[in-house]
Amino acid sequence: MDKYADNLKKIVPILQQSLKTDGKLIFSTTSVIPSGAQGRVVGDEVIYNSSALEVMQSFGSIVIDDQYKLTLAHPEDQLEKNVHFRTDGMRRQGIQAAEIIRQLLAK
Repeated sequence: MDKYADNLKKIVPILQQSLKTDGKLIFSTTSVIPSGAQGRVVGDEVIYNSSALEVMQSFGSIVIDDQYKLTLAHPEDQLEKNVHFRTDGMRRQGIQAAEIIRQLLAK
C-alpha cells in the first residue's frame, strides 16, 4: 500500500504540471469488488481508495469522483462475481463523471 501511495504522490505533480490551462484533475475511486471476482480481493478497493483519497487531499485541488460510493449504492448494476457493470451501471457511472466535468466547466 505504501508503494501505491508513493506512486500517486509522484504522478499527481507530473499531471498537474502537464495542465496547459486552468483545468482540474479528477480522481475516480475504484468501484466495488464483489465476492467471487477472479484475481481480486474483496476489501482491497476500500484500502486503496482510502490511501488514494489521503494523497489526493494532501494536494488540495483534486476533484473526487466517488465511483466506489456510487457502485456500492447500486449493486444491481454490477455483473455477478465480476468487477464490470451492466449497461445501466455503466450509464450511471458515466452520468456521474460527466456531471462532475460539467460542474467544473461551468466555473
